[in-house]
Amino acid sequence: MAQATNAPPLWVAVPCKGRLSFLQRTAPAWFEEANLGYCLVDFDCPDRCGDWLEQTFAAEVAAGRVVVERVVEQRYFHKAAAHNAGARRIAAAGGEYVAFVDADVSCRPGFAAWLLARLSPDRFWIAGTDAAGWEHPGLVGVLALPVSVFRQSGGFDEQFRDWGAEDLEYRLRLRLEHGLEYGEIPIELLDGLPHGDELRVEHYEVKDLERSHLRNQVYLSRKLQKRLGKSLAALDDRAQRLIRRVRHRARGPAPPGESVPAPNDDSRPSATNGATGHTR
Repeated sequence: MAQATNAPPLWVAVPCKGRLSFLQRTAPAWFEEANLGYCLVDFDCPDRCGDWLEQTFAAEVAAGRVVVERVVEQRYFHKAAAHNAGARRIAAAGGEYVAFVDADVSCRPGFAAWLLARLSPDRFWIAGTDAAGWEHPGLVGVLALPVSVFRQSGGFDEQFRDWGAEDLEYRLRLRLEHGLEYGEIPIELLDGLPHGDELRVEHYEVKDLERSHLRNQVYLSRKLQKRLGKSLAALDDRAQRLIRRVRHRARGPAPPGESVPAPNDDSRPSATNGATGHTR
């Protein structure tokens, strides 16, 4: 794929499987931002969200500000794989920075200008907290970083399946293994559409949110212990803040009989091998 020479410096990567009604509400706000590209990852979406985007915003597509990455033959949603596919497409388009957001997240005026003024090779950005110090549950997945860092780090670990923890693991890895600092995007610049937990798991194989989150938390803990020789409780204060700001839905050992993947022996996560299935 030829690399664009006039690509926006900052892009958002937005995965979608069965969330067209959300995209119809959130996508227009992103297109109002200058110097911002939009990559929709149509993850075998039953709503054909990629077709809708290309037809509805044909001018933006023609201008090179909007692209669709299609991942086909996927029965279940796989967020880590979808994010990795989006970031690779953005890299091919010539983007310098990528912001991962969900289909139910939109921005308010000034988002791109605020973030572009602060982006740097040695820092990643996450959504800020509310007055009580918690992240909004709909904004936990927001993560902005240089495309070069995405490539170096290998992206999201695709061993994470179903709901939960893939975003926290990537934040911790960027901080602990790649030495990046992090900053917070004011929540006044972001909007998350409210919805119930049943929608969060609708297109996952495991429909029990707490069960999948527990399994993924166990995998995260084992991976951290294997790669760094540390438990979550032994992390430094800056890393601990990445954990404490998120309301955890489940704690404790993995459910009886639950299969937890073994941490990778390779220095990079499995995402370097690409998403399962086919892209086009």
